[in-house]
Amino acid sequence: MRDTTGSGDARASLRHVAAAELSSDTAQTPGMQRSEAISQRRVGARTIWMGQSRMTPGASSGDHHHGDSETGIYILSGHPVFVFAEDGRERRFETAPGDYVFVPAFVPHR
Repeated sequence: MRDTTGSGDARASLRHVAAAELSSDTAQTPGMQRSEAISQRRVGARTIWMGQSRMTPGASSGDHHHGDSETGIYILSGHPVFVFAEDGRERRFETAPGDYVFVPAFVPHR
């Protein structure tokens, strides 16, 4: 297969991050353990963060946003509740194993 990007930009290449290569050198919250796989720092991604987050039952992240990174979340187990503001009102939804959540850049949530 040949390179058709012609950009010479390292971000134009596919990157493989093995499970053993995840990094815990990322923001941490009490009751949560985050492991970073795909980010600007790790692979040169421009607008996505991807990794693993493990939470103890009842843990809460507190209000935060992910800066200019969009985030996709896949629920492996448990029923995490996501809380965010929309149209000036607090909204929340409970998730279940197999669900996905999309978090746009700069959207505060917990």
